[in-house]
Amino acid sequence: RYVEPLSDAAAKGLLRGEQIVSINGVPAQIYIADNDFSVLVPDVAGQTLNLVVRNGAGDRAVTLTATVHA
Repeated sequence: RYVEPLSDAAAKGLLRGEQIVSINGVPAQIYIADNDFSVLVPDVAGQTLNLVVRNGAGDRAVTLTATVHA
């Protein structure tokens, strides 16, 4: 829905509107069906999240690292 401008997601080129295909190897549809998005909230800074995202150019893998920002 929104990419925080100073986040690792922005630095890795994630764009609003890209579809998340999988999260840490699990199809995103499973999280949606379970209405469980807690995997997107890191426990600690430095935790990584492996995504496959899709846009008009195709799929790409992105690894994000959680940071703390004010």
